[in-house]
Amino acid sequence: MAIDGISSGMGAGRADIQKMIDQMRQMSGNAGVVENNQAAEKTNGTSGFNDILSQVKTSVNKVNDAQQTSATLKNQYLLGDKNVSMSQVVLASKESEISTQALLTVRNKLVDAYKEIMNMPV
Repeated sequence: MAIDGISSGMGAGRADIQKMIDQMRQMSGNAGVVENNQAAEKTNGTSGFNDILSQVKTSVNKVNDAQQTSATLKNQYLLGDKNVSMSQVVLASKESEISTQALLTVRNKLVDAYKEIMNMPV
């Protein structure tokens, strides 16, 4: 995710931090909207198992992309690339971390649901 309007100068440090915090809050808020939409689809019965699997595949691909972007930005920063700021590296790292945690939570809920279904009497 690109950081809009963040300068790498020393004088703008406090504004940079506040902007990063705002963007992180926005990202976590967007994740809640996606979860609420998926929950609504489940309660309405409009989502089939194939749709769920395709959403999981898309989510895994997005998490993978976030991890690769984070690693690339970190390596560029460590190699001294002047176009990559520390705030970009931190934001990409946090985005990757949050998306990985969200994916693991979804995976755990799917495994729990599978176990519950398997324990149902026929």
